[in-house]
Amino acid sequence: MDKKLYLMENEDEIKRLELKTESRAIEEQARWAGLKPGMHVADIGCGTGKTTFILHSLSQPGGKATGFDISEERLNFAKEKYNIEGIEFKTFNIIEPFPEEYKFDFIWIRFILEYYRKEAFDIVKNISNAIKPGGILCLIDLDYNCLNHYGLSKRLENTLFKAIKLLEEKANFDPYVGRKLYSFLYDLGYTDIEVEVRAHHLIYGEIKEKDEFNWFKKIEVIFTGNIPNDKLINYYINSDIFVIPSLEETFGIPLVEALALGVPIVASDGSKYKEFFIPFNEIGRDLVIYFDPYSEVDLAEKMIYALKNKNEIRKMLKDKIDEIKNTYSIKNIARQLIHEFNNIKI
Repeated sequence: MDKKLYLMENEDEIKRLELKTESRAIEEQARWAGLKPGMHVADIGCGTGKTTFILHSLSQPGGKATGFDISEERLNFAKEKYNIEGIEFKTFNIIEPFPEEYKFDFIWIRFILEYYRKEAFDIVKNISNAIKPGGILCLIDLDYNCLNHYGLSKRLENTLFKAIKLLEEKANFDPYVGRKLYSFLYDLGYTDIEVEVRAHHLIYGEIKEKDEFNWFKKIEVIFTGNIPNDKLINYYINSDIFVIPSLEETFGIPLVEALALGVPIVASDGSKYKEFFIPFNEIGRDLVIYFDPYSEVDLAEKMIYALKNKNEIRKMLKDKIDEIKNTYSIKNIARQLIHEFNNIKI
């Protein structure tokens, strides 16, 4: 994956990838594509290394496999868990030129191109340069991704379509990349092209525990309840962004707390918060990203923007933190209150 925002990134992503990767499905698809013993295999976007391990086993005897990924965390996991002879893992940014020293008999790209709507064709073109003469390129991805579920309420279905459309426009996501794979290969001059269409996530009856875990991680919302003050700081520090969609609030202490800890803020434009930040002037007025409180699409857009630019926003906030802390310190607020009381005319 590229170092841009990865849609599924979370602290349990390694666990999710390990659980959702079904050995039987990998084996069936790889054998259908022509993977045979003795081949040198590349697994592009290898993640935790589980698929690389399966592909390596299918290339035996005599084969070897190399897994490529951009995530150092997942590569370290792969190196530790699947550290056997004949397997290696390398750091690779999929949108950069492929290292010229690598040539493979079989290249596997599964569920990666959907994250690169604009660059998908160029990625396939780039990867094609690493195939040996007579080698095999296996592309596997989804079509109509997340848009083919039956039994949803009309409201949920409309929301889902809006969310996917937003991901297309703002996050470079392609829910229809599956139907494009043949044309990618055809336009690149491949002559022996085979296509197979299969159902993915065919779920019926009682849901399996691993499927439930996988899907809940895609839409996970955790209701914490009341958080004690002594633990509140940990929530701020570990947050990527702070979103406050309220229409009405009082002073807005959480915003000051979040800003003081350098957390990017997305706040309702129709709330009191915009008025609250007027006294900040250069200190805080331009440090908050506002959204239309009556538009879930605008909220999603601003959240995606904040997530994609969180590092730059944090750098900007860093220069203002001391000023924010001083402006809204207990001593300064107390001094202002005393001043106001002293100026009351009876």
